[in-house]
Amino acid sequence: MNCSQVQDWLLAAENPSAAIGKAVLAAAGSSREMLEHLAACTDCRQMAEELTQLETDWREMPLPASAATAQTRFLEKLSQQLATPVEVRVRRQPAAWWFRWALAASVMLAISWGVYQIVPSSEAQAAPDVVQRLIDWNLELSGASHDQRKEIFDKHADSLSKELQASKLSDEDAELGRKLLDDANWLVTNRDPAAEASYFNRLADQLFHRVHVAAKAEKYGTKFVRTARHLAQAEDGLRETLTKMELAEDADHRHIEDLSSHQLQRQSATSALVDTLPSSVQRQVKHALDPSFKPHKGAKRNSAKK
Repeated sequence: MNCSQVQDWLLAAENPSAAIGKAVLAAAGSSREMLEHLAACTDCRQMAEELTQLETDWREMPLPASAATAQTRFLEKLSQQLATPVEVRVRRQPAAWWFRWALAASVMLAISWGVYQIVPSSEAQAAPDVVQRLIDWNLELSGASHDQRKEIFDKHADSLSKELQASKLSDEDAELGRKLLDDANWLVTNRDPAAEASYFNRLADQLFHRVHVAAKAEKYGTKFVRTARHLAQAEDGLRETLTKMELAEDADHRHIEDLSSHQLQRQSATSALVDTLPSSVQRQVKHALDPSFKPHKGAKRNSAKK
């Protein structure tokens, strides 16, 4: 197992330290190989430690002021409700037991609802993970040969579709998830390199947008670095597809130059964004993006013309 495989595995893990712990328990097959590589490789071991620290720092970030305000408002309302005397006419013993049970249930319901309002549920926190897996799936499909794509699609299509429908997502994430499902289905039958280049370009735009929005909100963590790696993979796919297009006898050089120029602009914007990140995050993001920041030669030609 080489550095690239281990580092991809670390970036794909939701929690690097927990994933390493599971590998220790498994201690067989690929898990054993990964552990042996980590034990021998200083660079990969350092990356694992830095990703774990990054995730810890993100999880320990204080809640925004609005969360504290919501918590205070809820507790005050709950105190008022509990302090309000309730008149109950007890005629029979069973009725008293019923009332006490109902009162306890209503209090527990109120507390549960308040906690839900203050702290997002695990389902809500995990919901965007399905989008990450859909991106992984799309990139796996696009990187596979046409003969392999149907098998990869059939293996995950049903489960990912059901998970997407069941997840509580923002409108933006839900729309992206549906688009990724459609794209995966399209990738199975597509044989047009020009259309695939446009697909990679659109996916890279979407991933850059996600990185930009997360950076603006200072939502750093392993998911942030993982999205940067996805962006790098989309850029790699675009560059490789553009190279294939150039080799075709009927190559559309205008289309190639347009996509190459757009890629160069996006990579310049990404580099500028990375420079604004905290140093603790910047190192991991740069590592995730490298070596994708090698513009296709068509972009250089296009720039020279200008």
